[in-house]
Amino acid sequence: MTDAGVQGDDRAAGRDDAAGRPRFDAFRLRLGHAVAFVAALALMFIMAGDWYTTDDGVRARQIERSAGQGLPGWGMIDRGAVDDARLEAEKAERNAWHVASFLDALVLLSLLATVALAVAAAALQAAGRTFDPRRSPSALAGGAAVVAFLLVALQAVVRLDPSSDDVFQVGLPLGVMALGAVALGSAMAVRDALEEGEHAGSPPRRGSPAATPGAPEAPPGATYNRAS
Repeated sequence: MTDAGVQGDDRAAGRDDAAGRPRFDAFRLRLGHAVAFVAALALMFIMAGDWYTTDDGVRARQIERSAGQGLPGWGMIDRGAVDDARLEAEKAERNAWHVASFLDALVLLSLLATVALAVAAAALQAAGRTFDPRRSPSALAGGAAVVAFLLVALQAVVRLDPSSDDVFQVGLPLGVMALGAVALGSAMAVRDALEEGEHAGSPPRRGSPAATPGAPEAPPGATYNRAS
């Protein structure tokens, strides 16, 4: 195979040069990859927010928000009481990073796996890497999002049963929405890849920056040797 043929293979595989360094291009991303990627980044921030608290934590936050105001039967709330209320509320609040049981650990691991796979799927797509759609990083990210959703739902049932004093916070519904967006975006990416006939090692899509302008489109697995 000639040097020009090797260079053509590198371009078809989405490589920057013969050294095999990946050339990233965001325009290779499908809409589904972008949706899943943005939702995964949002999920990372949401995980740091409050997902659960307790009845005492809710009352403590109410006291903190009422600083400087008079409450019926309390009179004016002093600064020391406000500080105590804030500490009490912080002790009661839980985010996705808080692990107090085996189920909590499973939830955290599933959330991190969802984020990692969605980001990896977008990065590999931008680098021009192709996979069997049904076994692609997007398919894995969608599966991880579904598993994480089920575990989060189970965690909510356990924490919010009638005998518990736990109260859900805004982080829980936002986290569920982010997981749904990752699953939806990943499914869109897999569907588009199937419709385009993508497979492992296939050349970049028509219109990809990695394709040579004006060159005939090669069938999957074929290479062209152009004379220097």
